[in-house]
Formats: sequence, C-alpha cells, structure tokens
Amino acid sequence: MKSELNSLFAMGIAAAFTFACGSPAPEVVEEDEDAISASTPAFVSLRHDDRRCISPLCGGYWLKDLNRNRAEVYVSGLDFSQSGFDEATITLIQETSLDELVLQGVLGPREQQYRTRALMVQGAWRGLPGVVRSASDKFYSVTSNDPPIQCFAAPCNNDVATLLNRTTTRGFTGVDVGGVVRNFVDPAFVTSQVERYGALVAGHFENGVRHAAGTESLLVASQVYLSLPSQRVPCPLFPIAQCPEGLVNVFTRNADRCTIPAGCAEQLFCPQFIPSCDEGYTMESWTGGSGCPAFACDPTFLSPPPPPSRCQHVRCAAGFHCVDEGDEVCVPNLTCALVLCAVGNRCVEPDGGDAYCAPEVWVSEVVSAASANPYRNNERQEWIFTSDVPDTNAVRLHFSRFDLESGWDFVTIYDPAGNELARYTGVLGEFTTDAFAGAEVRIVFTTDRSVTRSGFEIDRADARTP
Repeated sequence: MKSELNSLFAMGIAAAFTFACGSPAPEVVEEDEDAISASTPAFVSLRHDDRRCISPLCGGYWLKDLNRNRAEVYVSGLDFSQSGFDEATITLIQETSLDELVLQGVLGPREQQYRTRALMVQGAWRGLPGVVRSASDKFYSVTSNDPPIQCFAAPCNNDVATLLNRTTTRGFTGVDVGGVVRNFVDPAFVTSQVERYGALVAGHFENGVRHAAGTESLLVASQVYLSLPSQRVPCPLFPIAQCPEGLVNVFTRNADRCTIPAGCAEQLFCPQFIPSCDEGYTMESWTGGSGCPAFACDPTFLSPPPPPSRCQHVRCAAGFHCVDEGDEVCVPNLTCALVLCAVGNRCVEPDGGDAYCAPEVWVSEVVSAASANPYRNNERQEWIFTSDVPDTNAVRLHFSRFDLESGWDFVTIYDPAGNELARYTGVLGEFTTDAFAGAEVRIVFTTDRSVTRSGFEIDRADARTP
C-alpha cells in the first residue's frame, strides 16, 4: 500500500485519456535559472492542470514558487518516496484542497519518454479550514529568540520572520491571528503552532500599540498553515484534587490542547446549549473554571494529543515498576532469573523496570602467558590475570595456539577462591574461552612425565563491563 502511495499520484482526470482530446500536447519547458530547482528545496503552492492531452504531458500540477515572481512550472505528479511520511499523512495531503496546501520539495529526475518531472515532496503544511488567504500577503516562517532578548521597555521584538524561499528576515513583536481563528478556535493554540511547531504564516506587517520605547510590529496573519503530520505533544499527568461535597473538579486547557486540573469550584447555573463548530473543525469540551462545560473547536485533520502517562506521578515500592495500561499500576519487576538471553547478549536488571537482554560490552587487554615450545615433562606453571578495566564483571581468555598431549597435559582455570572453572587439553588451535565471572582468574599449566608438544599461548584477555 505504501509503495503505491509513494508513487506518482494525481495525474488528474486527464490521465485516463491516452490520446489528445481537442488540444495539442504542449511542449515540456526546460527549467531555467529562475525555475524551481532540482537540487535546492523550494516552498510552492499548487493548482491542477486541467488541460486535456496525453498523460503525463497534461493532468499533473502547476507549481508556483512562493514569494517569487516567477513563471509556473509543470510537474506530472507528486512523489513522496523521500518525504518520510506515513500512509495516513500521504492520504491526508492527497485529500487536502490545493488552495489550503503548501509543499516543499525539489524537481525529480526526468522520465525518459516525455521528459517530464515529478515534485519530490520533502515537507507539507495545511491551512486552517475555511480561511481564505489575502492574495497580497507574503509567506513567512517564524522563530523565537532562544534565549529571548532581555528588554528594559516594551516593545520587545523576540520573534523573527523569514520570507520563504528568501533569506530576508525581520524582527517583530508578535503574531496577530485574530483574523484566522473561527468560532471557538483557541488563538493561543494557533500562535503556539507558529512560534513553536513550525507552522507557516501568510500575512503582512502592521504597527501595533505605541509604547514609550517604540511601536509594536505585528505580523497579521490571513492564513496559518499547520505542519504535517501534526505535532503530538504528550500531555502531563497532574494529580486531581479530592473536592469536598458540593464542589466539582475544574480544568483549563493549554496551548498544546492538554486539559490541566485547576482545583475545585462550586458549580453555578450552566447555560443549556452546546455551540457548533464551523465546517472542518471538531468540538472538544471539558469542565471549565465555573464548573460548566467549556468548549474549543480544533481542526479536524489534527491528531488528538496522546493521553497522559499515569506513571509520571507514580512511585512504586522496591522490586516493582509502573505500567501505563492495565488494572494494576505497580507490577513486579521481571528478574534475570526468568530471562534467557541469546549468545553474545547479557541480562540487565535496571532500577525500577523489567530485566532485559543487551549486547555484551567487552574491552580487550593485551596479556602474555605462554608455555615453552616445546614444553617440558613434569612441568607446572601459574599465572594470575586481574583486569585493569573498571567495573569488570567477567573475563575471558584468547588462546592464539593450543597443542597439548590430550588427556595428560592441561591448562586449568580457577577463580580466586580456588574453584575450578574450566580445564583444556588436546589440540584446540586458536579459540576464546567462555566468560568467567569476576575480574580475576588463575591459570595453571601442568604436564605429565612423558610426551611433549608445542604448547599454548594466551595473547589477549577480554573484560566485560556493565
């Protein structure tokens, strides 16, 4: 499904026609230095190509470079293969009216038969429903100074507007969204989308309130284009007060559309009506500060904010951890005694969570422990290896060669307490031992009274850390 969505779409109704229908096929215009680039991303608006001729020469889109007085450029379709969008976002873009859509992208490679190009989409923004942009307004992106400028007197121009497709910037006091918010749309939400989450503004500058230190400069919006996919800001989980009898819990809603507990209040007489939202908006409600329902209209195409995590304000007893779902809030930790990890992985028991498998981390150390070549009869040699790596919890040894009389001559590994950990004999060649717990091992080489061979050499030790 996604591969289909990522392919070129919207060849228009004309795509169904294989032959020209009353009008000649137009020439494909080669882009010049003023056209939309094949290498530098540009912000564009779109309109359908309604000409009726053979596809893909007709039926695609005409692109207009925003804030530039340039000729439109024809593309045969939109290609989302480089956008990183999921299927839901691609479908949303496809279903959006073109007069509400701003795209960013570059021209793709030419197809061989007709030499047409597609627009390789890299970003997308959708305008607020039911809002018509002023034709004379320009398009801007907005950032806020971080850290903000410390002003001794108003106005304080902490916002910066950048003309799309240009490098021109301008400091200003704030965004005026009063002209774009419909019934019960929260202006704080729209402003937050512009200043914090990359929404684009079609607007112009006007003078605002005059202060002793100067006059405010306002970016007056005629349309705001929200970034797609919509930002999902996790809502914090706050404790809800236990209200006395006769009082009810009340809430406020912040600019991220999260409802925040605001204490208890006496419920007054509440109007018995529910307001309606304009087309393209969905009603959200909560208990407001007076104990009565409060309402807001959010653009329907926005994803609802994810529910808050109940574990943000839960502290479980030792040996337990919090889970966001299910009847039990605090559940016992899964321990390493119940976890079997694959070779090359180790079990980790974190504080306040289930045990899990993670790749082993080994640090190599150069060592030298070797027999004579050939070794002698009736021989006994010992070496003690202690890792210099901090927090070592296990070691293993690498033999670059191993050739002993099988069953009579041995290399034996002991822990510091003298417990035998492993014993090796015979012709083993090059190999690495299993891991031995702890940071120290004792290596003992013993031979019998007859038959010798070339012996062994340990050239490396590996230390495992947490």
